[in-house]
Amino acid sequence: REAVVSTQSTGMAIQNALGSDVMMQLDDVVSVLTEGERMKDAMDRSIRWLDRCQTAHKREHDQNLFGIIQGGLNPTWRKECLEKMIERDCPGYAIGGLSGGEEKADFWKTVTLCTDHLPPNKPRYLMGVGYQVELVVCSALGCDCRVWRCLALLCRI
Repeated sequence: REAVVSTQSTGMAIQNALGSDVMMQLDDVVSVLTEGERMKDAMDRSIRWLDRCQTAHKREHDQNLFGIIQGGLNPTWRKECLEKMIERDCPGYAIGGLSGGEEKADFWKTVTLCTDHLPPNKPRYLMGVGYQVELVVCSALGCDCRVWRCLALLCRI
């Protein structure tokens, strides 16, 4: 079998061809429980990849490319990622890298940190939440859209 390599350019080309209303950048995803330089590297790489995705995106007039906020549970890195992603003026932003085994208190703090800093006039998408209480609380915290992971899992059964 031939390996399939997805780059920022191919990812954007596929999403452009599909006509996606909302598109996600490619990001470097590591476990939320990862600490140290690997988490920082993933965050920095995700920021660089957003730049490449924006360059490759060919339908800005009718498709919305969201940046994905990373940085694990580290508030300093989350704030740095927020600042750099917001500078890139995406039509919306996703809060990524959560719901991976962290304590609920850390989850709520990180979601709050992100929603407190994201522009209030742009959509805020919370990626991968799993339980009804998360849907309700995160809506109250300022998340506009989310995918209920449990529903997706149930639909596969």
